[in-house]
Amino acid sequence: MFEISWHNFFLLGEGDDVMNVKDLVALKLVYEERSITKASARLYVSQPSLTHRIKSLEDEFGVKILDRTPEGSFFTPQGEYILKFAEELLAKFDATKEYVRSMESTVQGTLRLGASYTFAQFELAPLLSDYKKRYPDVDISLKTELSSLILPLLQKNEVAVVITRRDLGWPEKKHLLCEEPVCIVSTQPISDNDVPNFPWITYGKDPIVEMERNNWWDERFSFPPNRIHVHNMETCLQMVLNGLGWSILPEISLRKNRSLIIRPAFRKNGEAIVRQTFLLYKDDALEWSAVKAFVNYVLDFYKEGSFTKSP
Repeated sequence: MFEISWHNFFLLGEGDDVMNVKDLVALKLVYEERSITKASARLYVSQPSLTHRIKSLEDEFGVKILDRTPEGSFFTPQGEYILKFAEELLAKFDATKEYVRSMESTVQGTLRLGASYTFAQFELAPLLSDYKKRYPDVDISLKTELSSLILPLLQKNEVAVVITRRDLGWPEKKHLLCEEPVCIVSTQPISDNDVPNFPWITYGKDPIVEMERNNWWDERFSFPPNRIHVHNMETCLQMVLNGLGWSILPEISLRKNRSLIIRPAFRKNGEAIVRQTFLLYKDDALEWSAVKAFVNYVLDFYKEGSFTKSP
């Protein structure tokens, strides 16, 4: 296996025989787009220029980096190895820039935030808006994902802090922000015993949420439900609002829909079903001024461990 020196990666000369930071970005974009044409458009460079640069890198390392096919450009095993190292170097380069910027007395830098789809849809925008007004010199980079899939973003340092709708067993810094009931919603009164008489509208692909819903049903009935499954929570809510059935939804999605009949959902043993929201980050994340300011702002807003604030 060949080795790549840090010295060569960070030489920022103009010669074609030296790999620089722009080349790291170019490799990453070609990998994301699977196309030199699309990558060159995102880089605002010509396709021949990018092709020439890739060829120069192949000559520099003495290996083939890309296989170009009618279906797109794909990395060879050697190219994937170089790409992985390039991504690590880009992450270190960005972290260095953020740290240097955070050394100033003002709060600045980039807040790299990950959030669950549900939190991002219903609660995040006003939080970020107010945070941005307080700290206008901070840039915000946001990634959204299912709660069950969001932890790898934090583990791989793609984000510095995440807001998730589930306790994911994170071993470092973790704060319970709030919890809210999961509710049965409909446009007409429906008891637990009556729900089999109406279509049950479900949504999404989160396996843990799906298991929770199925357990609620299986505790009560020995036959399958009459189910309508849709892609996302908003579509599910619109189906319920138009009288097409009932659903089980978190309270965070129902605050502006007072026309619905809403009641908390309980397990068979009488335990209320609740959804918790957590703030997670690594032990050293507060070294970055933008992250520290955001964490303090969020904890102050929720008064750690309190119930979700209503608008």
